[in-house]
Amino acid sequence: MAMNRDIVITGLGVVSTHGVTLDRFWQAVKEGCPCEEGDFAQPYKKSVFIDDKKLRKAGQFINKRKSFSDDRRAFVFEAAGRALEDAGVSDRFDLGVVIGCSKPTMGRAERWMEAVKAMKKYEESSVYNVPIAGSVEIPSLYLVKKMFLTGPSLNVTAGCATGLMSVNTACRLIMMGDADIVIAGGVEVIPETTFYACYENMGVLTDSFKHFRPFHKDRNGFIIGEGCAVVVLETEESARNRGRKPYCKIEKWAALNDPTGYTKMNPDGAVISELINRLTNNNAYPIDYVNTHGTATRMNDPAELRAFKRSFNDKAGSMSFSATKPVTGHMLGATSAVELAICVLALQHQAVPPTIRLDEPDAECTIDLTPQKARHKNLERVMTLSYGFGGPMAGIVLKR
Repeated sequence: MAMNRDIVITGLGVVSTHGVTLDRFWQAVKEGCPCEEGDFAQPYKKSVFIDDKKLRKAGQFINKRKSFSDDRRAFVFEAAGRALEDAGVSDRFDLGVVIGCSKPTMGRAERWMEAVKAMKKYEESSVYNVPIAGSVEIPSLYLVKKMFLTGPSLNVTAGCATGLMSVNTACRLIMMGDADIVIAGGVEVIPETTFYACYENMGVLTDSFKHFRPFHKDRNGFIIGEGCAVVVLETEESARNRGRKPYCKIEKWAALNDPTGYTKMNPDGAVISELINRLTNNNAYPIDYVNTHGTATRMNDPAELRAFKRSFNDKAGSMSFSATKPVTGHMLGATSAVELAICVLALQHQAVPPTIRLDEPDAECTIDLTPQKARHKNLERVMTLSYGFGGPMAGIVLKR
């Protein structure tokens, strides 16, 4: 969809296994530090948790003395607080909020047991209202209540494309004049046993951390991570009136759906290709870097490669690509928001992050996936793409 109100990103906040500051996050991404080796990482089986104690110690906005039964609230409050501070709008209450989450959760089991016991004793606690607190909309609800925000508040759920869909939706709110400034992004915690078992049964989880390697000839799946990324979006006019220099401009965004199946995608990449064509106006302008969805599954990676060949043709030779999920973990509903943050930082630092562990690319791989090491490059436009189970697909083009 074309924009008739220029929208820019003026604030950024990320919570990941690499900590809570943008400098440390970008350092980890650029150096290709695996998610399981992050400063806050707690590896467990085929997932990487964020260490609660380290988060509370380093956190600037969360409660340092008390754990959350549902870490989505801790993640989103810390990331949003930092993004608002970064944008210089911490004192505004008329902000819109669109924070996405792809799955309901009751949080850490042992903490919820304490909450349920308290409820049985008729101890009043709105924080532990079970029917509400486990729902997908709690991150947005929690944020507006804690920050006393009066703008429109929405939750978006679109599988692993949730974060980008949330940003797209926030852009719509701004375009329609419902808000001048909107907080948008995605948050996710490690899913509960049932969800986790489903991923295991689908065969999309890798057998070890070191084998999480997108586009590798021997790839066999991903590692699940958790975290949050939030951006502050506003009109260019709003930023100018506030005397704020934006990180970048959102030049184009688009969303489609692949109807192939609930957990399948079109193997020839036709829908991904159409998404790219809409984002580039059929290659009307060049893209310098693409952050791929890159899940390291047998199904996803070839479909993406075929889509790139369809859409970019001979232009792909001058472009840079990379898959950054091994650095962040696959954060499910939060992953596309985190990868948008990576693109914003790539533009700021004029560098392409690496695809780690890519020493032997898949036979179909004929593009530059920036293997092993980051590379400095003049970046004017960058693109990020995300796809979710069920078919939702989203993309955004950022311009310096």
